[in-house]
Amino acid sequence: MRILPDPEKAEVVYGPENIIRREAAAFPDVARKMDGCYDYSGPSALVTTEPIWNATKDLARRGIRVRFITDITNENISYCKQLLEYVELRHLNGDKGNFGIADGIDCVIHSVLQEEQTPIQAIFTNVKSFVEAQQYLFDTLWSRAIPAEQRFREIEEGIKPDFIETIRDPR
Repeated sequence: MRILPDPEKAEVVYGPENIIRREAAAFPDVARKMDGCYDYSGPSALVTTEPIWNATKDLARRGIRVRFITDITNENISYCKQLLEYVELRHLNGDKGNFGIADGIDCVIHSVLQEEQTPIQAIFTNVKSFVEAQQYLFDTLWSRAIPAEQRFREIEEGIKPDFIETIRDPR
């Protein structure tokens, strides 16, 4: 079962239980890759929501490439370390995204997550142009994000991250 069957459409789903059920049912159909971008609260929500956490671990066991971007902080580092056992994980400072893309053909966008809470509404879509735009956004963020292990060292050793600013207009 895909997130949404053909033809292209978008659907808003309300309620944490409905969203979790819908997402967990779609995970077994992922064949190549799953990408996700989450704000700082995403790792705790992923790890503590048992059906989603089990489905994520199953993807990794099946050899599916799973990549997540999040804002790794002191508060969520333990959850991020658990995620890193099963997914490729990168840090992006101040990340505000809450979306996932399955195989480049399905996309889900969540309302803002709260610490250890599931979203209250989500948009599921298979509209090709929208999914492609979300995949492009994810790939761009992925290329700018730093490996989780580097961020773990920065936090644990109190290292200030490197900062480079490009000034495009000298005025």
